[in-house]
Amino acid sequence: MTVVRPDLERHERHHGTGASDQREAGQRDRDRILYTSAFKRLGGVTQVVSATEGTIFHNRLTHSLKVAQLGRRLAEHLLTLPDEREKAEAWGGLDPEVVDAAGLAHDLGHPPFGHIAEKALDDLVTGSDRSRLDREDPGEAVPALGDPHGFEGNAQSFRILTKLAAHHPRSYPGLNLTRATLNSVLKYPWVRELGADAEAKTYRKYGAYHSELKDLDFARKHHRDHTQSLEAAIMDFADGLAYSVHDLEDFIRAGLVPLARLVTSREWQRFIDDWRRDTRDESVRESLADGEVIDVLSDLAESLDLGEEYSGTRLQRARLRSRTSSLIREFLPEVRIAPPGAAKPLVVDRLHEIQMKFLQRLIWYYVIENPRLATQQAGQRRVIEMLFDTFFAASEPMKNGQPRNRHVLPPAVEKDLDDALKLAGDDQVRARLRVAADAVCSFTDTEAIAMSNRLRGTFPGSVTDLVSR
Repeated sequence: MTVVRPDLERHERHHGTGASDQREAGQRDRDRILYTSAFKRLGGVTQVVSATEGTIFHNRLTHSLKVAQLGRRLAEHLLTLPDEREKAEAWGGLDPEVVDAAGLAHDLGHPPFGHIAEKALDDLVTGSDRSRLDREDPGEAVPALGDPHGFEGNAQSFRILTKLAAHHPRSYPGLNLTRATLNSVLKYPWVRELGADAEAKTYRKYGAYHSELKDLDFARKHHRDHTQSLEAAIMDFADGLAYSVHDLEDFIRAGLVPLARLVTSREWQRFIDDWRRDTRDESVRESLADGEVIDVLSDLAESLDLGEEYSGTRLQRARLRSRTSSLIREFLPEVRIAPPGAAKPLVVDRLHEIQMKFLQRLIWYYVIENPRLATQQAGQRRVIEMLFDTFFAASEPMKNGQPRNRHVLPPAVEKDLDDALKLAGDDQVRARLRVAADAVCSFTDTEAIAMSNRLRGTFPGSVTDLVSR
């Protein structure tokens, strides 16, 4: 049974939703997210490696489905425990439908190619990537002054939900979601901090742009500043768990994480030493100095090792699935809701937390830092830069006030450009930067590469091609 709370009683940012149906508010929000084109696009967007690499690897869509499932099951489990249910009410309530919705929505704003493109777009929007001036002529595409609020995938997800997604042709922008659902997507419930706090680790990520500040205030009405809602905390934990277990499973199957070599003393010591040196988390450093913790992590690595090179036999797949399933069963039941007033809504066992970080570190060490992936990412960054520059230049107003070459923009963002320029007043450059980033984020990996080739003339395609949805 779901905890009843006021922020699910259709207290929405916009009204005029039409006739009611049999669904509860959280169910309706979840369904609206599921049927967006932004969610469908995630099937072609990189999770860790390119979505074009094949079905052995998760893409953003399959990852999001698993985050939603893990989060929902954890919420349902917590509501079966009387003490946890009481604490959930004190935190403002817990609805598994809302957690499910948050899992589906949390990665909607990720651009093509994943985190390398996220960093590239932040540099482009802020105007900090001046090095391109030395290697190519970007024409008028690089603005003299950027938008210091930059680009962030989490903030872009919130922007899609509240402004860019199409649901009602006249009444409102975005999906008109409840406070609870919007709040559950906010892993980082603040805007980018500028000035003295800009370099503080806590605020490097953020959940909303200043252009969506009113929507952020709406979502956060019943919650303390900078504290996740309980549903956001559950989604956040599920996100980390899916990455730790399911993505790692992909790379074990692909032969990219050499567990047999890792469990040898020399390789193991090098891995631990590098992790201790690279981490900024003091609690991780302290844990890595604890011999008992190191033994637990070593046992975990050995338990994942199949004892032979992975070739995809039915027995190997069954063994690997059995082990990863048991990891989920070990991690989920130990999570509890924190007492009211705590700094964080969830309490996670410290040893399990370091085990999850260990699994994530395996992916970072053996996959993300792999030179083969690095060369791919260098090319992907150039694609993002080229698309962004083109779309920014296309949005420049001429003397008559009309954009210079607006038809180069994806049709989905042309109207957004008009609206943004009207609202921007004298600050036209920032509005154009934001819309150029929106345009880039409307593509899948394959669409981004195809559009880049088309614009460069290296593979122009046909005039009958559909270049954008």
